[in-house]
Amino acid sequence: MDTNTKKIIDFFKSLDWPLLEISEDVPKVSIENEVLYEQPKKGTHKIRFYKYNQRERRAEKRYFYLDSILFDNKTDFSNLVYISSNAYKISYYNQLNSILQASQRKIKNIEILKEYKIIQVKENEEIKISPEIFTQILEEAKSIYNKARSYSNSVENYLTNNAIRRFNIKDIGFTTSTEQGEFEFIIDRFNLQTKKTKKDFTDHLNSKDIERLEIFVDNLIKKEVFSDLFLKKLDEYFIKEKLEDILRIGRKILLLKSDDISTKTAKEVISCFHDKKIKQMESVWQKFFEKYLLYLIFSYKEIKPKVKLTGISTSKKFPDFIGINHYEGVDIIEIKTHLKHAVVWDNNHKNFAFSSEMSKAIIQTMNYMDAVTQNKFKDPSIKSELEGKLSNTYNLHNPRGIIIISSAVSLAKGVSKFDQKKKDALTRDFTKLRNSLHNIEIITFDEVLSVAQNYSENILKEFIK
Repeated sequence: MDTNTKKIIDFFKSLDWPLLEISEDVPKVSIENEVLYEQPKKGTHKIRFYKYNQRERRAEKRYFYLDSILFDNKTDFSNLVYISSNAYKISYYNQLNSILQASQRKIKNIEILKEYKIIQVKENEEIKISPEIFTQILEEAKSIYNKARSYSNSVENYLTNNAIRRFNIKDIGFTTSTEQGEFEFIIDRFNLQTKKTKKDFTDHLNSKDIERLEIFVDNLIKKEVFSDLFLKKLDEYFIKEKLEDILRIGRKILLLKSDDISTKTAKEVISCFHDKKIKQMESVWQKFFEKYLLYLIFSYKEIKPKVKLTGISTSKKFPDFIGINHYEGVDIIEIKTHLKHAVVWDNNHKNFAFSSEMSKAIIQTMNYMDAVTQNKFKDPSIKSELEGKLSNTYNLHNPRGIIIISSAVSLAKGVSKFDQKKKDALTRDFTKLRNSLHNIEIITFDEVLSVAQNYSENILKEFIK
């Protein structure tokens, strides 16, 4: 008698049912002429499922549909069947039934034989399956059973402990009673592909749920639990979201056609900054860059607005910004408006030259650069603060100037869109004029937004599968 057969015979003996007839010579177990166990052919075993009704002293069918299970010696009987009160069952039957969809398919028989390479299902009759696949499914069923029981215990403990605290019965501490892998259950339930809108989530989350999630995710980020790749993706996602908001505001300012900020459109733009001190167009752009400079084309470790300098002959004694970039260069940044012309047409020489507004901005920026080079800070603590951000304080004595002025449509006055020769000359001459300056860079407002737009479009592309 092989090992599996002996286990099966011993198992039925242990039932101790008064009506059982057990034959060991020809392995067979019967009850009231119904065969509970037999060997259809050598190396195989067939078990039919019954339970014993003690009150009426008779055997009854165990399952509504499932009648029998056929398996060969590659399937260990010890893992397959167990005793429950006056019945014997398939191990983890409820879970197996759900995975195999046996009840829905009204399956009467399960055959577990090595000759079956794939799962075969015949509705209202049988499932045919290999021992290897069945063992995997059985392990999955076992895992489902254990996890479900663990979740149930965890939920009960959590709710019980909350009740203990609520009624001040005992000062009980907080513990994490979940195991690795349990969190996957709740996340997958919420992260279904069917959830496409905010409402799909908020229908299942109350304010406390959301509050707890916010605290939890915040902790995971701060404790660096997430992978570096995910944190980078998260960081870039929010930069992209922020950039899109910034670009929207910047484009609204670019659409303003005059310096008059009392118009309805201008007031709508100014309302984005919640600053009642804005009284002129230049201040609109200054406020825009004060709030968003770090998100645009410039990458700065430190930004100082309106640092007062001495020895300046003009009425404005401070540059709009002094910035220290991540290369530890020091930038003097001057902001004009998108409506100012950067160049004018010289009809005598048939070329473009810097406008008076542009020339004034260049001289103004050079004066600021000289004052910074000569340490002419009205508040000495500002100099110390800036030097504290530099590993080489020499950089503070060699600043660069950046002037943001004009736009593609306002670059020069009187250039018709139909005058291609003058348009070509404008592009050529403005490039030459910009490149001719030493240590001063001229950028238009729409160039600033264009570079930011390109950066935004490239964010997260590497994460898209």
